[in-house]
Amino acid sequence: MIKNSFLICALLTILTGFTQIANAFDYWSLADQSSYRCPGGIVALGDSDRSVRDTCGDPLEVTSREDKGIIWVYHFGQERFMYYLDFVFGKVVRIQSAPCDRNNYECFDLN
Repeated sequence: MIKNSFLICALLTILTGFTQIANAFDYWSLADQSSYRCPGGIVALGDSDRSVRDTCGDPLEVTSREDKGIIWVYHFGQERFMYYLDFVFGKVVRIQSAPCDRNNYECFDLN
């Protein structure tokens, strides 16, 4: 009986740890991409911010970071991914994606 109780406690501790890790959103661990397909077409590294806005429309959110520049966040329809486009001097320098729901506030906290 004591062995079973110990085993259950150990499993619960492990599962709790995995849940906390799964819920953490780490901007640095996003998947890099060379292009992004939005409803109006494809945008790629090097595209201008004007071209991206013409192709994809207005971003869901625009934020800036001292170390990253300006970041546009996109999420279309039923997709389960958020897309983060980093701009430096008006050009796309990085495209990243992460499985995230637009209702999850942690998807917008890029610090």
